[in-house]
Amino acid sequence: MNIESLIQSAASKTPPVVMVVGDQRLLVTRAMDAVRAATVGTGPRGLNEDQFDGTQDTAATVVNAARSLPMMAKVRLVFVRNVDQWKADTWDEMLRYFENPSPSTVLLMAADKLHGSLKAVTFCKKKSWFFEAKDLEEGDIGPWLSAEIKRRHVRIAPGAAELLALSVGADLGALTDALERLSIFAGDREITDEDVEATIKTTRESGPFELSQAVADKNIARCMSILVSLARPRGKDQEIPALVVMALVYRQIRLMSLVRDALDRSEDPTRPLHGKMPPHAARTTVTQARAWSSRALLRALELCADTERKLKGSSSSKGLEWRALENLALALCH
Repeated sequence: MNIESLIQSAASKTPPVVMVVGDQRLLVTRAMDAVRAATVGTGPRGLNEDQFDGTQDTAATVVNAARSLPMMAKVRLVFVRNVDQWKADTWDEMLRYFENPSPSTVLLMAADKLHGSLKAVTFCKKKSWFFEAKDLEEGDIGPWLSAEIKRRHVRIAPGAAELLALSVGADLGALTDALERLSIFAGDREITDEDVEATIKTTRESGPFELSQAVADKNIARCMSILVSLARPRGKDQEIPALVVMALVYRQIRLMSLVRDALDRSEDPTRPLHGKMPPHAARTTVTQARAWSSRALLRALELCADTERKLKGSSSSKGLEWRALENLALALCH
C-alpha cells in the first residue's frame, strides 16, 4: 500500500504489524511518527515503547517484547529499524509471530529495501501491513507540493510553486527544506517567483551553507572570513540577500536543537533529521549538536529570531545588514 494511506489512517486504525519500506526519508519518518502518535503518543519514550535495531537484535528479542503486555495502557509500541539486515531464519521466526500477533502491541518495522520474495513480506502485503515510500512520478510532484503548502499554511503564488517543483525535483526532503527557507525569507507575505529564484540559486552556492556549518562548529575565524566574502559587492543578478543567509543559519540551529532534544531523551539523534538531509550530513549535524547544550541552543534560537526581526523590520543599508549577521555569528560562536 502507499505510505500516504498509513499517514492518513494511523490515527483511526493502526494494524498490529506495520512494515514501512522506502528511501524517501521524509515519508518514512512521517509514517513512523503517525504510528507512534496513534499508539503511545508524542511525548518522551515511556514504559510501553521499545526500540530495536536489525543489525544487532534478534527476532527472539523483538518477539518477546511484542508479546509483553502494556503497563497501564491499552497498547504498546515495538519499533525495529534496519530489518533489511535480518537473515532468512530470522524472518522465518518473525513470520510465525505475524501469523498470530499480539492484539495489544503494534510492531513497527522500517527498512530502505526488502526483497519481495521473502515470505514475511508477501504475508504482510496480503494483510495490507506493507507500506512503501516510493519516489514520486513527475506528474505527482505538483499535487504533493500543493498538499504540503496547504499543510504548512504557506502563502505562495501558483507560478512560484511550479518553479519550485521544477527547480528541486522529486526529492521530498529537499522540497520541504526549500519551502521552509522560503517561508522564513518571505515572512508574512506571499512567496513569489523572485523569492524562489533567489533562494534556490543561493543554496547552490557554497558560501551561505558554509557559514551555517561554521556557526555550528563555533569557528569564529571561519565565520568572519565567509561573511566578508558574502558581503563583497556583486552584480545585481549575483547579489545574496542577507535574509537568505540568515535563514540557513537559523535552520541549522533549529535542526541541532531537535538533535539535542533527542540526545537528552536518549533517543536516536538522527531520527529528527530523516528526510531533511543526506545520512552523512545528518551524522555531521549530530556531532555538532553534541557540542551545544540545550540552554545554549535555546539562546541561539532567540538570537536568530531577534536578528531576523532586525533584518525584516529595518531599511538599513546592506553594510549594516551584514554587520548584524557578523554580530549574530560572534554571539553564537561564544
